[in-house]
Amino acid sequence: MFLSNLVHLDFRAFRYFFDFMIFVILDFRAFRYFFDFMIFVILDFRAFRYFFDFMIFVNAWFIGFDIDEADWFFLGIFMLEIVLKLYTFGPREFFKVFWNV
Repeated sequence: MFLSNLVHLDFRAFRYFFDFMIFVILDFRAFRYFFDFMIFVILDFRAFRYFFDFMIFVNAWFIGFDIDEADWFFLGIFMLEIVLKLYTFGPREFFKVFWNV
């Protein structure tokens, strides 16, 4: 499925899970957005950002000590982050943030 075919729902309006659940109850079509909302909630956690900051530090450590066996692991982790952010925020919002580029 291409990102341009997705109906965009601005999850920033739902700062609390309870607000989103009321929206889901009132609008049956919103059930299909539940997965997107859960990804947004995970990406919005401070722990998610700290985890990837820590992974950057560990990756730099592995590069500094020339340990090549972990390259594919870090590549997979960072690709997962990029794919989740692109899927959730869309390309326009993703590339507006300097840290993502």
